[in-house]
Amino acid sequence: MHAAPDSAVIDQFHAAALAQYDLRAVTAWVSGADPEIPERILIAAGAHQWAQTLAELGSEAHKTTATVRMVMSKALAFMADPELAASVLPAPVPGSASRSSSTTPAPST
Repeated sequence: MHAAPDSAVIDQFHAAALAQYDLRAVTAWVSGADPEIPERILIAAGAHQWAQTLAELGSEAHKTTATVRMVMSKALAFMADPELAASVLPAPVPGSASRSSSTTPAPST
């Protein structure tokens, strides 16, 4: 069984919400940046089935993985436009750090 594109997106959205990341992190993960981060977040939160489903993207099914990444990338392509991205990102809170970076360390497992 392979992860469906919608399932993989949901898993990454869930990981981002758990870590209080915004959509920029999901966009980076979909692009291949730090693909282990959402899995580690899900495992640390006890969402093992979600993590397992997401881990299927890294399986031997390279054509399926490429297709899933392509679909997710197209769905999030609007994030490249700053005005469109701003419409889905939270307003900055003075004095708080942004949680947008996919390179922010995930919770340790």
